Amino acid sequence: MIHNAKVKKWLGRQRPMARWCLFQPKDAAKMPDSALKLTFYSMSWAYSVYLLFFTQYFFFSDPHPGRWVSYRYGRC
Repeated sequence: MIHNAKVKKWLGRQRPMARWCLFQPKDAAKMPDSALKLTFYSMSWAYSVYLLFFTQYFFFSDPHPGRWVSYRYGRC
């Protein structure tokens, strides 16, 4: 349940778009939730791309520095 008034107002604007796209009523009812998920996941992906490619973190070359320093074969 969403309690933020601004989010509720933004989600309410998605219904005319569903009508414009000629969605079925059951699909149009899902439109606000789908729009919220699209926004959240788009922002999450954008932030991940920023962290991976535009910062000084070495996720690809050294994902866990120091994790395997004392590792020996056969040790659980």
